Parts: sequence; C-alpha cells; structure tokens
Amino acid sequence: MRSTFRFFRRDEHRDLEREFQACYQEPGINLLAIGFALAVLTFGVFYVLDYLNGNQPLIGGVQTFRLFVIATLALTIGGLLLFRSAALRNYTATANITIFAAVQAAAYVACTARLQTTYVELYWALTSSMVTATICLISNQVQQAHLVSQ
Repeated sequence: MRSTFRFFRRDEHRDLEREFQACYQEPGINLLAIGFALAVLTFGVFYVLDYLNGNQPLIGGVQTFRLFVIATLALTIGGLLLFRSAALRNYTATANITIFAAVQAAAYVACTARLQTTYVELYWALTSSMVTATICLISNQVQQAHLVSQ
C-alpha cells in the first residue's frame, strides 16, 4: 500500500519530474495555445463570412455565441501564457477541460449555424465538427510523441 501512494508524492524525484515536464507538458501547452489561436482565426472567419453572405445577422443567435467562443479562447490563450506554471502543474486537467469545452463549442456552432431540415443534415453537421476536433486532438498527440522521440 505504501508503494501505491508513493506515486503521488512529488518531492521524491524532482529532477525526473522536471525532465518529464520539459519533454511532454511544455510542448503540449505551446501546441494548445497555437491550436486555440487557429480556432480563434477560424471562428472569426466564419463569423465574417456568414455575415457577408447574409446567412447570419451581425449579432444574435449563433453569431453571439461565436463571439463568446472567440473571447473565451483568446482569454484561455492569455491564461495559458500568463499562468504557465499553474497550467503545467495541472496539465492534465487544463488540457482535458479546455479541449473538451472547445470541441463542444465547435459542435454547437456547427449544429446551430445552419438550418437543418433533415436528420441527415443534422448528422453531417455534428459528425463533421466531431471529426475535425478528433483530427486536431490526434494530430496534437502525434506531434507530441514525435517531439519526444527526437
């Protein structure tokens, strides 16, 4: 039993923890911030394009939610960069919570941005956003694994 709780003690192998953090977690925080910056750009482009094409009003409905997502992602990027040490200490929670929220926001916008008249359109709206989010997450993990192997 004593060896089970030994895993959770942080004061025993500080040098190994620092090496693990430098190899795995610091690149992950950087990639998360870059991914969120790309998401801000993407949400912003779709905001403008939907307005210019007359599909959505400037403010209201999904456009307001897009602005909220853009602001939230920008604040998250700022928080990741300003409070980097706290984000690294709580890396798993930080990455999982922020990525989960971003994926859910993408799915909500995809579902509400276009009027779905059939179940097939609803299915494709949800599936496309989930596939895109999954590709982003998997590529992030592959990139981290590649950085570690070098």
